[in-house]
Amino acid sequence: MWKSRRTGKGKRIEKLQALRRMVERMADDEKT
Repeated sequence: MWKSRRTGKGKRIEKLQALRRMVERMADDEKT
């Protein structure tokens, strides 16, 4: 079993931030 629940949450936040950046880039491409 895994004991890294805290690190898992941290990785989740990083993934969410990366997804937001990707979405922002997509929106910028659509604007231009």
